[in-house]
Amino acid sequence: MNEYKARKKDFQYDILELKLFFENGDVIAIDGSEVMDLKVRFYDSLVAFKDGYCPVAESGILRLKLKKFFQNCLSGSHACDDKKLRNERKEYIRSRLTDEKDLCAVYVYDEIGSGFFFFTQANAEAEGEELVLYLFGKREDGAEAEEHKIKLGNIRKNEIDSILLYFENCDYFSVDKTEVEEFQIAFESFLFLDHSGYRRVVKAGQIRLHFDRYFNREHELYRTPRKRKKFIKQLKRYLFGQEGSMVHDIVCMKIRYRYPRRLFMEEEIVEVNDIRGEGSVFFADDARNDESEYYFIGGCSEELEDGSILISFGRTAVNRLQAQTEDR
Repeated sequence: MNEYKARKKDFQYDILELKLFFENGDVIAIDGSEVMDLKVRFYDSLVAFKDGYCPVAESGILRLKLKKFFQNCLSGSHACDDKKLRNERKEYIRSRLTDEKDLCAVYVYDEIGSGFFFFTQANAEAEGEELVLYLFGKREDGAEAEEHKIKLGNIRKNEIDSILLYFENCDYFSVDKTEVEEFQIAFESFLFLDHSGYRRVVKAGQIRLHFDRYFNREHELYRTPRKRKKFIKQLKRYLFGQEGSMVHDIVCMKIRYRYPRRLFMEEEIVEVNDIRGEGSVFFADDARNDESEYYFIGGCSEELEDGSILISFGRTAVNRLQAQTEDR
């Protein structure tokens, strides 16, 4: 197993919105103007959740000054007693937090468009017009380190159910487990913070595929031919253009796991490093519009002699492609 680390979050920007999550699945949205203060001390360890890894509050304080009505907050909320939330919003939230004590997580959205999700429990007390939530967690773990940590194993080919490849222009398509002939990926030691949690980042490695034109794949593409044979040609062109090899702009992958691993974590999103350093200049044939463009570069793709497709990641892969191109 490898140990991964991530810098702990500090809430240094103005908060635009909070969402409070409860054990029964209810969600209550809080406007940023109602948040008077938020300070959290996190446990060192992270826990797997949804498609990433999330922190747990060891202690902290969330101070709210609730208002009677916010239309945007009502539309972003869901509660079993929805009528009471709409008619008596302020009183309902105060009662829910002080009496039922079933808060389990908080989502924070700040002014720079950054979202952050963490697990927590809370004891709430009314202090005049304000409601103060004393956050806490129950874990046998320290909270003194400046960084989070988590130990994770490598992703093995036999654990994969499918892979969704996402490109820089937000297009994507899925690859079935039966099409994956090789999966060897190495990750950076530091995790990437995204809206739903911390994620692993691809450092290097490769995936070898052999497309099955009869697989009914998920996709969202700029142009999608109706005929299966032409559709596969389009997918190949996305990956290695008309020349049989080129740099690719795969920005992330959603890996869906097979049973029994999927019971622990149904899917995992892994980010891909942009290999371009400052001053680097790479141009490639953009499969979407037939023009030479400067864009995200995660590695390179090529079609092998046996018809399979090799998707490589990292600077070494791009350097190898560049050397091959110069030798032609």
